[in-house]
Amino acid sequence: MTDATGEEQSEFRKLLRERLWLAEDGSWQQIRLLAFPLGDNDEQGRAAFAPPSGRLSSEYVGAAFELAAFAREQAGQLPVAKWAETAGDSAARQQAFIRYLVGADDRTVALLASAAKWLPNVDELANSPLLAGLKQDEKNRLLAKLGYSFGLPSTPVDPISRWQPDAAQALSRIAQWWRDNHGDLRAAYDRAVYPEDFSSAALADGDKPAWFTMLSLATFQTLGRIKPAQSRQFVTKAIQDGWWHELATIDPCDEELRPFVERLRAWSDPDADENYLMWRRCLPDLCMIARHLESYQRLFRKLPAVVAQEGDVSLRGHLRPAFSHVAARMGIEAAPLARSLGIGANWLVRELGRKGIYSQAQFEQIMPYGWSAAERVRRLAYTLGMGQFERGIDEGRALYGAVERRIGEAAHFDGDGDLPLHVITLAKHRDDLVSILHDADVDEWPDNNWDDAEDDDA
Repeated sequence: MTDATGEEQSEFRKLLRERLWLAEDGSWQQIRLLAFPLGDNDEQGRAAFAPPSGRLSSEYVGAAFELAAFAREQAGQLPVAKWAETAGDSAARQQAFIRYLVGADDRTVALLASAAKWLPNVDELANSPLLAGLKQDEKNRLLAKLGYSFGLPSTPVDPISRWQPDAAQALSRIAQWWRDNHGDLRAAYDRAVYPEDFSSAALADGDKPAWFTMLSLATFQTLGRIKPAQSRQFVTKAIQDGWWHELATIDPCDEELRPFVERLRAWSDPDADENYLMWRRCLPDLCMIARHLESYQRLFRKLPAVVAQEGDVSLRGHLRPAFSHVAARMGIEAAPLARSLGIGANWLVRELGRKGIYSQAQFEQIMPYGWSAAERVRRLAYTLGMGQFERGIDEGRALYGAVERRIGEAAHFDGDGDLPLHVITLAKHRDDLVSILHDADVDEWPDNNWDDAEDDDA
């Protein structure tokens, strides 16, 4: 391949991805659907709980195996969530799945445990024969990852001292609270977040200013402890002043980038006002968004199809087109967007779903990608005894998995994703939340130092 042209190399990789390979059960499968029993330890662990149709035949050895491994590198992630879902069909696969979870990271455990509907809840699992093949330290490690609350069985204790919040009850109550009030709460949230004339229909039609606004609002999520209403006010003023539309509709081939240069000049004049300095500093990100707007729009609109084809994918990886084989197949060349959006990428997926850009089936499929690991929600999860969750673009799926394990499909929150968890932790709804938590045996709620105003709706 060293003498091949770039186009020839691309065609060769495509051929490897699309050709069929022999599986252990004698069927022929695409390489992206096959784990390698002869791979490294992690790969062997995945192969052990894959079905026979998901394992590469042992006939591939030497150069043939190396070619298969090269093909897999071009093909993306394995459908491990689907394998986890069907691992309950066989005792051997169940044991292999349990064994794999012991060595997996917390996010992988949360995602796969959520997919494995046959897996008992953590309290039942602690005494289940499914763990019989594990050493005690392995068993403890796995149960800790799944959120088990360890007691002291050797010493009788007062039940009060064994306090553990009832996370399932609290989350179910939050779901009911949202169901009872979502008409007003949705409207209030949209008023707080979006400019007055923002059109979901324009977004569905691929309107450049609408998509530029959405991606910009997502970018502003990285600014720290600001309020969404402040970002809305910045965008509203920009629209009123006339330059927002100019930024959104630049010619990507215009090397002079005149609308952005004009902004720099206006904001650097001696008599320029100092309002919205934090948002102005996002101008390089806004320029990148405007230049690659159509590519970014395609990445988000195609996300359901990518997940359907590839299985569990990294949203961070998906938003780095230069390093994504999926983007390469789509012919997308654009600057990496993941760092600019941060957890705003999760917000954007959720809001595109709420705005009807995805069908209901598509949104349900990718809903975990629309959950963000924002600070307030992570604190709520910790208060409910659900464990610690990290901040990051791919961490929200673990949070979704933890919630779904406790309340099932109610974790969809009537199609609003994680929005109710963000809203109920606002200061204005603190009384409702405290009441819910009190009934769930949460004895104390952290001091209210997250919100400055009692009238915030987002």
